[in-house]
Amino acid sequence: MPTTLSNVMSEFKIPSLSLEHANLFQNLRDRIAGNVTGPILEILLDGMSVMFVLSKEYRKNIEGFDAGYQIQDIDGGVSLGFTFKNGVMKVEKKGVSKPNINVIFKDTAAMRDFLFSENPDILDFVLNSKVTYVGNLNYLMKFAYMAKHLQLRILK
Repeated sequence: MPTTLSNVMSEFKIPSLSLEHANLFQNLRDRIAGNVTGPILEILLDGMSVMFVLSKEYRKNIEGFDAGYQIQDIDGGVSLGFTFKNGVMKVEKKGVSKPNINVIFKDTAAMRDFLFSENPDILDFVLNSKVTYVGNLNYLMKFAYMAKHLQLRILK
């Protein structure tokens, strides 16, 4: 049975947080559907942070995984870093000094398509210059997997 926010909230008996988290996940759903533009990466990372706290299954994605990411669009409108260390995700608004991977998207539309496409094809995005990266491609694939995993959990 897929974990829904209400199932998780009732399991952990945290009703005071349910409205805030429901709004966060609704905002992410709207952005995935293309109904809203704006800070999609920030909303995604907030959703991931919440899900890491609330879901033991989702948290398994970062057990024993230490990495730093820097993600931006080519125009510089989006630039955000985040790290995974000791089972904790931390967003670094000023960036990560020595990321394992630096990902640059052609634009925010390419970022949205990459993160939330039904069947993401990383190689297609790279070959068509919608995304470039410096670092190990496996880190990009891991992030894409976690974004897709979150999408599947909150949209069901």
